[in-house]
Amino acid sequence: MEKITQAELNRKLELHKLWLEDTSKGKPLVLREADLRGANFSNAYLSNINFRGANFSNADLIGANFRGADLRGANLSKANFRGADLRGANFRGADLSNADLSNANFKGASLKYTNLRGADLSKANFRGANFRGADLRGANFTNADLSNADLRDANLRGAALISADLRGANLGNANLSNADLSNTNLRDAGLFGTIGNSKEIKTYQFNPYIVVLCEDRVQIGCKNYSYDEWKSFVYAAISEMDDALVWGHKHKEIILQLSKLHQEEIVWKR
Repeated sequence: MEKITQAELNRKLELHKLWLEDTSKGKPLVLREADLRGANFSNAYLSNINFRGANFSNADLIGANFRGADLRGANLSKANFRGADLRGANFRGADLSNADLSNANFKGASLKYTNLRGADLSKANFRGANFRGADLRGANFTNADLSNADLRDANLRGAALISADLRGANLGNANLSNADLSNTNLRDAGLFGTIGNSKEIKTYQFNPYIVVLCEDRVQIGCKNYSYDEWKSFVYAAISEMDDALVWGHKHKEIILQLSKLHQEEIVWKR
């Protein structure tokens, strides 16, 4: 991997800018597997460029436009993406540990299997982004928009999700142990198999089903209902589930009691 100097990088960026304006001039930028450690890309236009496998560690990417860029497998550790436009970019398998991604726009981006340990993602837009299987331990999502994001199988252990918007997000099989979910909006979030933080989200094992409680919601297996719906329609609902009728009769009351206590605990803390 050859190191690119800042002067050379600036020249390539100028040629790329010319090419974007007129394809008969300049030259498209190709930086696959490039060594860009500590480089300055602040406010640069880098849309739809292939940076696959490049090394951006400690780079300045403040306000840069990476819309639709290919950053798969790139090293972006400790890079500064503050306020960058990363809509639709592909970060699959990239290392973003300890990066500053605050106020960035990741709407619709793919962050599958990325390493975001210790990253600052506060106030960022992740609407519809894909975090499936990502390592998000200790990440800061304070005031971030994660509505309709895919967080299945993600590791959010110890993450800060204070005042984050997780409406409609899929948290199936995600690990939220020790995560801070203070004032987090979890309305309509998918919680199938989710490991809760024992505060806002509580997880219980009633073999063979995992029961997840979140505010007034009760998730049993793949079914998610309000407390009142389970109380009123639990027998009708469980009769549609394979071999679940006996299980429902046995566990109905204790699950409802746990759910009611959970709701009361949340109201008391507020």
